[in-house]
Amino acid sequence: MLNCKIILNPTSGQGAGGSLKTRILSLLNLKEDDIAITQSLQHASELAKDFAIKGVNPVVACGGDGILNAVVNGVLEISRSVKIGFIPAGMSNVCANCVGIPQDFEKAIFVLKKGFSKKIDAGLFEDRNRKIYFISMADFGITAQIVRKAEKDHNIKRIFGKGAHVFLGAFEFLKKKKNFRVFVEDKFFNVPLAIFSNGKYWGGALFWDKSIKIDDGEGNLFIFEKLNFFKALKIFSELIRHKNPKVKQFKTKEFSIEGKKIPFQLDGEFYGFTDRARIQIIPSCFPIITQE
Repeated sequence: MLNCKIILNPTSGQGAGGSLKTRILSLLNLKEDDIAITQSLQHASELAKDFAIKGVNPVVACGGDGILNAVVNGVLEISRSVKIGFIPAGMSNVCANCVGIPQDFEKAIFVLKKGFSKKIDAGLFEDRNRKIYFISMADFGITAQIVRKAEKDHNIKRIFGKGAHVFLGAFEFLKKKKNFRVFVEDKFFNVPLAIFSNGKYWGGALFWDKSIKIDDGEGNLFIFEKLNFFKALKIFSELIRHKNPKVKQFKTKEFSIEGKKIPFQLDGEFYGFTDRARIQIIPSCFPIITQE
């Protein structure tokens, strides 16, 4: 591939990402310096920004959803026209499912070689100090706290893999819930959890609704009120069975949240806490290499 750079996370997929470098070089006919190795999201974002400044196109992320998110944010600081590619090598790869990129390594490489791209929407989180783009999902409240604990405790994540979030979630949903305020359209809710989805998948292979699209100019906001352990169990079992859960849902371009230290995650990565933020959809934000 001409003028292509790969940003590779060697620790992705519980360490499997590091073994992909040689195969990528061979299958894409690249040189050694066409692959940049990173072990942090900040570094990945800086590399992507630098590549975009130098006119690299496409910029390709290889790893999990977090690395793809970092690459997207780095590129979008400079341009909305640079194509972004993705070789899924994480544990969940939700973004790949949402945009139509195969999970299989060689099939994903084939998609890159063909080079077909389409513009997709992106979410944008903004508070007083930050402006962060995301691709598939943004969680506020309990599930973001679960992601925080899973990322913090590397032993649990290494032992349980994808099941780390389920293991920690069981305990989190038994605790007393901390509510925050959600404002959407002309309505107001006091909730322990809100999930904003830009794609039909969430948290791995969990499935919202086949009608949800990543290029329709809107996102889907799910509001979870009076959430207890048994209600949460019922909702997530419905998602596993690809049934749209019976919770309040809004098709919307934007909403806002307010509260004290609201935990939030974007594309599976914990980004910290916020007291007030606006979340919106940016239509046709950037081109991504995907299947036709």
